[in-house]
Amino acid sequence: MIFGIGTPLQLDQESVIVGAFAKLIYTLPQNSTDYTEPGVQYKGANSRWNIYKILQNFGNSYGLGGKPCLLRAICEIAAAPFDLRHGLFGQIIQSLLT
Repeated sequence: MIFGIGTPLQLDQESVIVGAFAKLIYTLPQNSTDYTEPGVQYKGANSRWNIYKILQNFGNSYGLGGKPCLLRAICEIAAAPFDLRHGLFGQIIQSLLT
């Protein structure tokens, strides 16, 4: 991409235009490895166990019992699964807790 600006100068004998321009050069990615550095491993998304730990700590901080409360919720969700009436939120809870 090239862009610039110019303006004529008022001189007696010559016709001169003064200006400035900028030229930007960038390469397009050839494949998905262009977005990552070679040899660098990125940590993946949270596993289900990490999410369980977060929910357990959340329950402990509010005095809900933490682990026993989480285990009871997992058992109740598994015993009575959500159906289509519960929508996306129900499906997310179902997939997290079973």
